[in-house]
Amino acid sequence: MSFESIPEEDRVFLVDVAAVDDTTFVTSAGYAEAPDAASSRIYLNFDDDWGSHDVIEDFIVSVAYHDGVLFAVGRNGLVKHVGRPGQDFVPDHVAGQFRSYVIDACEDKGHLTKVRATPSGFIACGWGGQLYRLDAGAWASLTGGDSALDRLDLLDVDGTRGGGLYAVGLGGTVLHFDGRTWRREDVPTNRHFYAVRCLPDGRVLLAGAKGALYVGRHDAWREVPTGLDGNFWAIDTFDGAAWLSYADRQLFRLGSDGLSEVVLPQPALTNRLSSTA
Repeated sequence: MSFESIPEEDRVFLVDVAAVDDTTFVTSAGYAEAPDAASSRIYLNFDDDWGSHDVIEDFIVSVAYHDGVLFAVGRNGLVKHVGRPGQDFVPDHVAGQFRSYVIDACEDKGHLTKVRATPSGFIACGWGGQLYRLDAGAWASLTGGDSALDRLDLLDVDGTRGGGLYAVGLGGTVLHFDGRTWRREDVPTNRHFYAVRCLPDGRVLLAGAKGALYVGRHDAWREVPTGLDGNFWAIDTFDGAAWLSYADRQLFRLGSDGLSEVVLPQPALTNRLSSTA
């Protein structure tokens, strides 16, 4: 993807993406000339018409969309949100209407890493065992002050239709939330997990470093042999299968017939995935 109208000094790299519908999506981006800067940009694409929202206070690491509402989180705790539940996500309902607040606990605990739209609402996770439920104008910690979670660095989170949550992170960390407490799942690996997805059939898919791919739930986990030694970065579901971004330029599909590589029409970097199905 290229942005031919963007001046050279404003060239960007894309960080995360959230699909709204077949013709609309949102992506966060950093500046190529200053990749470590505490500033960033949110791009909105409406049927190939581009708009943007500059963020000067933080680097937006993740975006998520559901039912008319977009949330974006910065690594230092900034939360941006726009839209209203049940309302069409169109330019007239977005332009000039971004609102924000800050999760002040990040100053002590570390960076946020992901926001996800789950059946339990918008959930954010991060370093130091951070887990929050986000709402328009408010946030609430989901850890109940459990200091045992402070040692865990979390990279992704997702939720089941029954209201449970799963969070994954470094060192093979997998946490399950039953609505009251978090419990660490026994998954037989210490490889980092970068992605988790709760599948429609009730199973949970975990993916991460050195070809790590596991499926299961509640301490009953089965490794899916991949024969790969690179990293899986993201998972999403579409058309009855799970899709996984891998390494720098590869995409895999996991369906009833197993794991297979998807041949991309042209070489392209692969990292984040998002679908509306």
